[in-house]
Parts: sequence; C-alpha cells; structure tokens
Amino acid sequence: MENRLNRDKWIRVGYVFFLFLLLAALLYCSNSGSLWVDEIFSLEMVELPWKKMIERAAGDVHPPLYYIMLKIFIEVTRGFGVEDAFAGKLFSSIPFFLTILLTGKRVAEKRGTAAALLSAVCLAVMPNMLNYAIEIRGYSWAMFFVTAAYLYAGEVLWNSREKDWRFLLAFGALAAYTHYFACVSVAIIYLGMLIWHKNDIKFFKRWLVNVLASCLLYLPWLTILIRQMGKVMDGYWIGPITLHSLYEYFRFLFEPPADTLHIDIIFGIALAAVYGVLFFCTLCGKRKNRESGWLLWGSLIPILTGVVGIAVSLLFRPVFVARYMIPALGCFWMAYAGLILADRDERKRFVSAAAAALILAVGLVDTAQFVRWETIRKGYYEDFQGVIDAIGKEAHVSADGEHIQWCLKYYLKREEIEYMEADRVRAVVDNTEGNREFWYFCSTENMDDMWLPENRKTEQIGEYHLEYYNFYVFRFI
Repeated sequence: MENRLNRDKWIRVGYVFFLFLLLAALLYCSNSGSLWVDEIFSLEMVELPWKKMIERAAGDVHPPLYYIMLKIFIEVTRGFGVEDAFAGKLFSSIPFFLTILLTGKRVAEKRGTAAALLSAVCLAVMPNMLNYAIEIRGYSWAMFFVTAAYLYAGEVLWNSREKDWRFLLAFGALAAYTHYFACVSVAIIYLGMLIWHKNDIKFFKRWLVNVLASCLLYLPWLTILIRQMGKVMDGYWIGPITLHSLYEYFRFLFEPPADTLHIDIIFGIALAAVYGVLFFCTLCGKRKNRESGWLLWGSLIPILTGVVGIAVSLLFRPVFVARYMIPALGCFWMAYAGLILADRDERKRFVSAAAAALILAVGLVDTAQFVRWETIRKGYYEDFQGVIDAIGKEAHVSADGEHIQWCLKYYLKREEIEYMEADRVRAVVDNTEGNREFWYFCSTENMDDMWLPENRKTEQIGEYHLEYYNFYVFRFI
C-alpha cells in the first residue's frame, strides 16, 4: 500500500513537472516577432474598430469569435506593455493548456494520474500540436471547444445530467463560431451520440432539443455563412484533392517533423499502425464497454471530418487542407491515450506497453524539433529585423510575392509596398527618375528571372528567411 502511495506521488510530481516544462517551452518559443502572413492577418484584424472588424470577418471565410476574443485579450495585455506578437502567441497557448487540464481532470477521475499523464503527453507533443499551440490563429481555441464538447457528450452518455447537456450545447456553439470544420466535428459528435442511443426515444427528444438550440444559436451567422460559401465557390486558394493531398493528411496527423534518416516516415507509419491495432483490439475485445466504444468514436472524429472535407471538395470545389483537422485532434489524441489504457486480455497488454513507449519516443523527437526550429526562426527573424531597420522611410520597397509583400507592410508599418515581378526590376528601376533608394525582395525561386538595373549601383544585401519564406534582398542606389 505504501509503495503504491509513493508511486502515485511521484506520478503526480511527474505530471506537474511535465506541464512546467511544456509551459517553459511555449513561453520561450512565443517570445518572437517572427510571423507568417496568416498570423499578420489576425493581428491586423484586431487593429480595426469593432464594427469594421466584424464586417471584415464576414467577408473572410472564417467565423468571427476568435478575432473578437483576440482583440479583447490584446487590448488588455497592451495595458501591461506586452507586445502584440507575444500576446497573440500566448493567447493561442491558453486553450492548449485548458485542453490538457480539462482532459487530464476527466481521465484522472476515471483512471488515475498515470493515465492523465499519458493523455497530457499525447495532447501536447504529438505531431503538429505544439506548432499550432502558439500560432496566432483560432485553431487551438477551436480544438479546445471541440474537445470539451466531446468530453461533455461522453458525460451525457454516462449520466445524462442536464448541466452536461448545457455544457455540450455551449462548447458546440463556441466551436461553430470559431472554425467551420470545428462545426463539422461537433456535428460528428452529435451523430455519434445518436448512434449510441438510436433506440432510446427519451434520449432522442433531449438530443433533438440540443440540436435545434444549436441551430438557433447559429442562426444570426447563417446568412453570412451562405454568402461566404458563395464567395468560396467563385474562387478559393485551395488546390484540388489529389493522392498527394491524401498523403499530406496522413503526414499531418502522424508524422513528427524530423526527416533525418526518414525518422518522420518511420514514426508516422508506426503511430498509424499502432492506432490500427489498438482500434481493432478494442473493437473486437471481450472487455468492450461504453467507454471504449466512445473512445473509438472519438478517434474517428478527425478522420470523418476529413472525409466530409474531401467529399465537399470533390463534389463542389476544394475547401479542405490538412490543418483543418486540428479542431478534432484533441479528441483523437485523447482517444488514442484512452485506447492504450483500455482493459485488455493479458496476452494483448504488450500492445499497450509498446504504444506508450512509441508515444514517448515520438513526443521527445517532436518537442526537440519544435524548440530547435523555433530557435532557428528566432535567429532568422533577428537578421531580417536588421534589414527592416536599415530601410529608410523614403525608400521605395517592392517584392515579388504577395505573402512577403504583406509581411513587409506589417513590419515597415506602411501600405505602399509594391508588388513587382523579378523580370520587371531592370525596366522599373532604370526608368525611375531621381535618387530615391530602391529595396527589392526577391524569392529564392525567382532569382534566375531577375534582371539587375544598368543605371543604378546594385548592392546584394544577402539571403534571408522569415517563417516559410526564403528571399534575397537587393538595394539599388
């Protein structure tokens, strides 16, 4: 008995220590001004007055709740002197921790602290989880809302308490107002509940009340959604679904970002294979129960969300990319941990032990790569910031890509950044009168197309990197 108490004590210490290390890593990596164009879009949105921000959100292809919450948070943190980029990244990490803590509490109540620790590891350091924990977009909030809806749907299935129905309704509505594919994931949760109690008329009536209430809560945004769908049907940036797209979905879900010796592929295949074995063992197991059945459904939520996205893309036009699975990944990795911990016959317990060891190995690789790349990006950003500081207020600045053009507008705090293709540089610069200084940002892939001016002195500042963008910087005087 004493040994068991000591073991539980050390597991609790390990759980707290893991959360502390996770917090330290996120704070370290969030303390950077390095942003890509989608994050800059978020920060520019919250700069707008309230009415204009809502109007612009209505013209975008995402619901408005994230921008509303982000604007409130940044206005508060500005009062404490916090930079917007750091505040935005910090705001994304909050729901990430809430997801871990909420699921940890539920898992600990049912299976103990060791199970909560494994669940926390799955939720925190599996592929792509850390990346989107600090990205200034609404994905981590959407994941929190969907995961909370899934947890309370489970409570409804076990206990059918009125407060659990209300929490399910609230978190489902919040998810729908954060991301459209989060709304799809919540719909899949409701579908699973109906399948579970398909012959229970009393349950169906209460379920229907929640569904109708959800529709009423979403009604104010419905006309805007229809208008946004029309805009997407007219034209959108997402490419067609191909076999390569399907592979990208697989990679996003299972492969950690480590391409040395193809470790990413090895770990990805291993994680997927273990998931398949766990799913099959649980589905066919003699000790199958309500909890294990709901875990199986939870693991299917991101897959079914992807199926819906692919179906819409094939029937109408492409609308789905891999990162749109993020809102459902909390359900997946919590269910993955639950399947590892499910009661099994003695002969099958080695599968759970092997799965837990694999999770720890992938988590170590993913965390190390995340911290490493964020450190490299910080260094890249400091070099890039040196170029930004060197550009005079009267200088003419242009770039050959819309994304880097948008980034320059943000960092230089000016709107007159011209888009200019590389093969036009000579003609434009040589035919411009006066002594105005020119700066040109040329994407690495377009360097061969660039014709240097003949009537100006050319200074190649160097090659620079900013998030996903690689470019050369030229100065013409």
